[in-house]
Amino acid sequence: MSKYILSVIIPTYNRKEMLKSCLDSLFKQTYPEDKYEIIVVDDGSTDGTKELVKALQKDNYNLRYFKQKKMNMFPAWDYGVSKSSGEIIVFIDDDCLVSCDFLEKIVNCFEKYHYISACVGYEIPVFKNKVFEPLNNYYKLQYKRMPKQDIIYSQLTPKALLASNRCAIKKDIFINVGGFDSKFDNLTGGGDYDLGFKMLKKNYKICFTNKVFVYHWQRDTIGDLISRFYKCGFANSINFKGHFKHWFVMRLPFKRIIAFRYSPLTFHISIGHFVIFNFILILMFFYPVFAFLLLSVYLVLTFRKVKKLSLLWRLMLYEYLIDFGYFAGKVVGSITNRVCYL
Repeated sequence: MSKYILSVIIPTYNRKEMLKSCLDSLFKQTYPEDKYEIIVVDDGSTDGTKELVKALQKDNYNLRYFKQKKMNMFPAWDYGVSKSSGEIIVFIDDDCLVSCDFLEKIVNCFEKYHYISACVGYEIPVFKNKVFEPLNNYYKLQYKRMPKQDIIYSQLTPKALLASNRCAIKKDIFINVGGFDSKFDNLTGGGDYDLGFKMLKKNYKICFTNKVFVYHWQRDTIGDLISRFYKCGFANSINFKGHFKHWFVMRLPFKRIIAFRYSPLTFHISIGHFVIFNFILILMFFYPVFAFLLLSVYLVLTFRKVKKLSLLWRLMLYEYLIDFGYFAGKVVGSITNRVCYL
């Protein structure tokens, strides 16, 4: 029998249908029911969320409910931690679904690596939008085929991005580093990355594992999708300024990264799909042959991932849109925070 008691904390605001699906997946865990509690922190909902949770509590004694005035998700998570009784805090979003062995795999990670302070899982995007819905099977298959591995970081690195919709942290460590920073209270991103960077600065070890995963519903409309990643880009410019002074960081396509500290400049640039595609378009006006060759290579590399023309344009559009939103947020964040984060 595992020694760990878990507290799963879910902030929510006016998304009771998604919340119900999330809770239903948590009620079906293989981990013993008396070993974990589920804490819903209602961030001022007006859609009947309270009534939903109260009804579910009748059949699920480990479900707890708390309500606060509208303050955003990071204060909600902090509030949930203050009400928790578990040794390990599990953070997920109300628009996530988990497998039946989600909690069991988290505990396995902590038991395998007893010296770690946090465990961060993998996200599989799920779409309701009809344009992107065909990508659902692609992302599930991609996850199924990827080699399962654990990567442990113990020093500050821009590679270690702690994501709050799929992570677990020892409660005493969370309290020791001060929880989520209040400067992110009015933002919808950035506070989780900041938490991870604070932990690494104190040499706490974080395990990133794709053996643990969540299904995460993506925004229904293209505007909401762009807006979400815009906010993330803006928030993460704050992180870059706060944690990576005198670092040189370059993120390349296909998840490659070059990073080193003690650079004379504080410099971060991501070469994502938005940058690549627009660079090729501009190049068309000056060196059309070379631009066509670059575009051909880009399309071939992307096609190798999907292997279907019907999915190729959908994947390119999705990645272009999220990169556009993220890039726009980083530009505004760079200007606002006086850093080079592009």
